Amino acid sequence: MTNPNTLICTSHDYTIGCLLGQGAYGQVFKGTFRKKVVAIKEMMFDRNYQYEYNCFKREIELLKILNHPNIVETLGIVDEPKSLVLIMEYVPFGSLRELIKNQELKKEMRIRVCYDISIALSYLHHLNIIHRDIKSGNVLLTTKKEYKSGIVAKLCDFESSCYEKDSIVDKKIGTPIYMPPEQWNSKRLTKESDIYSFGILCYECIDNHLPYDTLEFSNEWNIAMFVCQNKRLPKPKECDEYFWKIITGCWCNEPSQRISLLYLLI
Repeated sequence: MTNPNTLICTSHDYTIGCLLGQGAYGQVFKGTFRKKVVAIKEMMFDRNYQYEYNCFKREIELLKILNHPNIVETLGIVDEPKSLVLIMEYVPFGSLRELIKNQELKKEMRIRVCYDISIALSYLHHLNIIHRDIKSGNVLLTTKKEYKSGIVAKLCDFESSCYEKDSIVDKKIGTPIYMPPEQWNSKRLTKESDIYSFGILCYECIDNHLPYDTLEFSNEWNIAMFVCQNKRLPKPKECDEYFWKIITGCWCNEPSQRISLLYLLI
């Protein structure tokens, strides 16, 4: 099963413009491909860096099969001896993290983001794929006039993703404020681990601030101790009971007790 819209390309098929950002294993540039503005992700190392190379190749193989409106679309792939590149759709509004930081999103927009990402995550889990790095920096926003909120959210950055059966303990993946207790305790990640991270993302959307952004949690190990002791952040002022039930259902300490994504899609 492959995405019919993804093309096998060469390094001559695209042009690179300004730098947009940087992931763990690649830099992302704005560029052009077939007269269309795109985002271009280039691997930043040579193939002798086996771990990084394998992660980038795994990302490419997963993106070949993904085809969903709430996941950033992969338009082309370059796999040459001296060039490993992803050509992706350009999502103009940037990341959810930056928009929350700048207080640019109304509450109904932030709620829409939660719904869109729950759909994307449900799609991945149906394919037995786990993302393993759900966070606001990996959610991009664009416009959609048909929606009351006017926006659509798209999940991106699959550098850490894998099939659930292939998930192993890997201390190099994840972002501390979104990491579930099992990850701090060096256990393998599962679909339920994604759901925990999604709960933190929902909290961030409703609170409209980065979680754990206080002196109390200035060190990531303070977050680890807090989470592993089954402590959680307080209910945000703007959060209604329905959303609070979702958030608290997502971040249960025991993975098997976490809420099902099917509940969110009703």
